[in-house]
Amino acid sequence: MKIIMSDTKKMKVSDDHDFALSRPLFQKESVALWKKLEGMTEQELMDLFKCSKKTLAPVWEQLELSRQKVELPKSPALLSYEGIAFRSMAPNVFTDDELEYVNQHLRILSGQYGLLRPLDGVHPYRLEMGLKMEPSLYAWWNHKIADALDDDVIINLASKEYSKAVSPYKKLIDVRFFEEDALGKRREKGVYAKIARGTMVRWMAQNNISAPEELSRFDEIGYHFDKEASSSSCLVFVRKENHGQSNL
Repeated sequence: MKIIMSDTKKMKVSDDHDFALSRPLFQKESVALWKKLEGMTEQELMDLFKCSKKTLAPVWEQLELSRQKVELPKSPALLSYEGIAFRSMAPNVFTDDELEYVNQHLRILSGQYGLLRPLDGVHPYRLEMGLKMEPSLYAWWNHKIADALDDDVIINLASKEYSKAVSPYKKLIDVRFFEEDALGKRREKGVYAKIARGTMVRWMAQNNISAPEELSRFDEIGYHFDKEASSSSCLVFVRKENHGQSNL
């Protein structure tokens, strides 16, 4: 069983670890993609990322160092992302057993690196899978990401934008998190879903989950499994809306 998650734009270089970094599976392709970015102007990159000069600055500095043939500092992928899902996962306090679990089961989808294992060495970047570039990153990675997910059971905790890099080639078991209001109406809310995804990975690691049917036991941060709304390809979890708002 493999678990897939999306990367995040917000990143850092973490030196608070003693892990030996592994080499990303698609290092060659990632270097070629980074070279394409090196050849772009500051304005072209701002247009690509739809961001300001100030927001671009950290990545521009990384690209400038690369152009000068300076090796960029790297840290484990698991500790490099600072998005909500990763903060909710809290990998910095994993036990040895939990770390072993995520090393075996968790894979991070990345616009820059394709597919990452938790201890693969990465440097900060800002390349989201759905960015409009030529060729698109979906075309760039093609079926390579899916082929590297060498498992018949894939739990999808990635966003739709990222899971689209896998779903044309592999069967996924989607996991969806809904907030239910007082009238019984359900909605997926991005921030809460991200928190739930990270929390679920932590829970899976703590409980050594090895099969998708075991996920029905997940009851963290107010969510419960809705068997009626679920299927073999989509697991639905629901919680009362006020609970979600009080736990943000």
